[in-house]
Amino acid sequence: MRALHLLFKPTSVPAKATTVTSFPKKSTTQPHGASHHALETRFISLIHASKTSKQIQEIHAQVIEHNLFLRSRIVTQFISSCSLQKSMGYALSIFHQFEVKNLFVFNALIRGLCENAQFESSVSYFVLMMRLNVKPDRLTLPFGLKSAAALLEDDLGRGLHGIILKFGLEFDLFVRVSLVDMYVKIEDIGSALRVFDETPECIKLESVLLWNIVINGCCKNGDLTKATELFEAMPQRNIGSWNTLINGFVRKGDMNSANELFGQMSERNVVSWTTMVSGFSQNGEHREALSIFFKMLEENVRPNNFTLVSALSACAKIGALNGGIRIHNFLSNNGFSLTGAIGTSLVDMYAKCGNVEAASQVFNQMKEKEIMTWSVMIWGWAIHGHPEKALQCFEQMKYKAGDHAHKHVKEIYLKLEEITAGARKQGYLPETAWVLHNIEEEEKEESLGSHSEKLALAFGLINTAPGVTIRIVKNLRVCGDCHSIMKYASKMSQSDIVLRDIKRFHHFRDGTCSCGDYW
Repeated sequence: MRALHLLFKPTSVPAKATTVTSFPKKSTTQPHGASHHALETRFISLIHASKTSKQIQEIHAQVIEHNLFLRSRIVTQFISSCSLQKSMGYALSIFHQFEVKNLFVFNALIRGLCENAQFESSVSYFVLMMRLNVKPDRLTLPFGLKSAAALLEDDLGRGLHGIILKFGLEFDLFVRVSLVDMYVKIEDIGSALRVFDETPECIKLESVLLWNIVINGCCKNGDLTKATELFEAMPQRNIGSWNTLINGFVRKGDMNSANELFGQMSERNVVSWTTMVSGFSQNGEHREALSIFFKMLEENVRPNNFTLVSALSACAKIGALNGGIRIHNFLSNNGFSLTGAIGTSLVDMYAKCGNVEAASQVFNQMKEKEIMTWSVMIWGWAIHGHPEKALQCFEQMKYKAGDHAHKHVKEIYLKLEEITAGARKQGYLPETAWVLHNIEEEEKEESLGSHSEKLALAFGLINTAPGVTIRIVKNLRVCGDCHSIMKYASKMSQSDIVLRDIKRFHHFRDGTCSCGDYW
């Protein structure tokens, strides 16, 4: 890890000046020896200090003018800085201009692409590296493994494992941890455990992270017995170790074991508390969830958005209006903005606790409202005997939800119609039960067509080549109808679709989902 830090983040303090006026003056003669090295060092410092893509481009022009662009160190720093600025297109142009593609340049590019979530490209340049007979090292493989895990490519991951063995990198700590993590993420816990068991004791003694990763894999696989066995065998633990096992028991619904472990912790962080609050809430023990939450506040631990949403959900489930008001006051007094999930949860809490006027006040204070926020408010008005206000709110929501502002809106909706028509031919029926409003069946089907993940899918299919993986991120739970469409779309397009909702990753391939239709 130290070597990685040194390669991509020089320890020297970069110069603050990054404008054109700070460039070295061009000499009328070609620099040699020490002066050439000094210029190179100066430019590397400037590149490292750059804050925008424009500054990088200005420095690039000066580097070319000073005949220094063929220097590997400079090219490597350019690519690393482009990565930090999320300008991987410019990084690639620099890479292709540089004829001598060595290990350092490849490492910077593969890492940059990986860290900017361009996983397919990261793998492609790893393949190019191998074809050019550039030998990968301990800084190359971890990012290849991370990309394989993100792509859920089992064969690619195992191929990288073979390359690790071929080049004798299997005993490097950084590589070993990344390899186990990759197997856990592609849900091959058997291989993860084999690699872990074969790990030399000196590495096991040094890396708590390695233990945490394999324990997490066992928890995800539902093997709490093995996870506990590993936890008890750990030579040393950190808060993450405790949190990982506690979360495993929470997922299994064993709140007694989770609470017992929580009580044994000598030190807790916000993740520890949040896991317990959300765990009790998800398992129907709402009063216990609130008890843990307010104890957390008493110990001056600042909750995060997930903690607050779980606590507000618990209030809503048992009608704990006073508890909800306490949480609302805490939000107001501690600088939390009423946006997204927090605002929606607060509206939901007031509506379910019988104070629809307070729900409306919070709703009106929210500058940005999601479809779920509108749905909760409509439900609140309707359930409390205000049908006119519910209808008015619904009409406003229809305008907001059916957002036609995108410049490619026509193509997106045409593509969505094409997907839906094709799915119908294969047996798809719109699941209108997911539309909560009391409207005609045809309107319900139209409403389903405006769901953000469907629009994102259509946009992705328009803008990618056939067979390229489509990746979608959603901050709420995917509805059943969208889940069905994704399955049909993956089969019709012959493209993998990876959808991340608030619960989990859904990997759709050839008409099926990795969740087995249970999420």
